[in-house]
Amino acid sequence: MVRFGLEAGKGAHVLTKDLVLAGGRFATDLSTERVSVGVLRGAATQVGGAGYADVFFRKQGQAVKPGADDAASGRYPLVMAQ
Repeated sequence: MVRFGLEAGKGAHVLTKDLVLAGGRFATDLSTERVSVGVLRGAATQVGGAGYADVFFRKQGQAVKPGADDAASGRYPLVMAQ
C-alpha cells in the first residue's frame, strides 16, 4: 500500500488524526502533500495507492456532501477511477 495524506497542520490531517485514528499516529511511510489534489493524484497513479483529503466533491458544478446516502448512491465517490 502506498499512503498519501495532507501535511500536518491542515484541517483534514487534524480531523483524520483525531476522529479516524482516535488520536493515534499516522503510518511513518505516509507521503504528505500540501493540497488535496496532490493526495488524489498520488493515490490515483500508484498501484495500491490510498489516501484521504478534504471532504468535498463537486459533480457537474454542484457540491455534494459526504453523507451515507450520497456515498451509497455513488454521488459522493469513496473511490476514484483512474
